[in-house]
Amino acid sequence: MNPKYYAKNIIKELEITNVPVNLTQIANVKDIKIEEVDAEGFEGILIVQNNSAVIGVNRKIRESGRKKFTIAHELGHYHIPGHISNNKQNFSCTSNNMTTYDGRNRKEYEANEFASELLMPEEIFKEKIKYEDLSYKMLQNLTEEFDTTLTATGRRYVEFS
Repeated sequence: MNPKYYAKNIIKELEITNVPVNLTQIANVKDIKIEEVDAEGFEGILIVQNNSAVIGVNRKIRESGRKKFTIAHELGHYHIPGHISNNKQNFSCTSNNMTTYDGRNRKEYEANEFASELLMPEEIFKEKIKYEDLSYKMLQNLTEEFDTTLTATGRRYVEFS
């Protein structure tokens, strides 16, 4: 099943109709704790133990959109079937994992697809770009409205244009 399907289920279940998407609310409903951590070598980490989960996001990340994408990416690992198993109870994701869109690392690719859909829901995003011509200013405005990175927003725009 497409990873976007699982993000869309959360959007539907929680009746998310406004952006920016509140990841703390989603985590609270799903009983997942989010913490900023001092870290070297990773952007985000997901630890699952005894049916509880913690997402750690590197405190050194300053850009709000990048921090949110990292959290959404880790939520993807948690929600996409097959990512968490008896043999794999945690993920430690680097900045390279956050930009994997070529499918070589399937689980990282899927987590990124999930994060994009969760942060920039298709129906809302398509409505915002319906009558807009591509420009840097338009992408900046979308980045601010969705509280995402320029890169993620640009990728999403290309996906629907």
